[in-house]
Amino acid sequence: MGFMYNFEEMGKKIRVARENKQLTREKLAELCDTSDKCISNIELGHANPRLHTIVKICHILDLDLKEFM
Repeated sequence: MGFMYNFEEMGKKIRVARENKQLTREKLAELCDTSDKCISNIELGHANPRLHTIVKICHILDLDLKEFM
């Protein structure tokens, strides 16, 4: 069976890190060059984000990319 990842868990980690940095979804989206709807969907676990988006989010929020691999 292929690789499976819990996107809800990833979204929760991103939301907590974003809130700890006191960033709004809109500001994180702006910094990631994406939409606030995309960030919302990621945080809710409703999206399978592209790797480059996750890399940007991790860089901005000081998260270790290895947590999502």
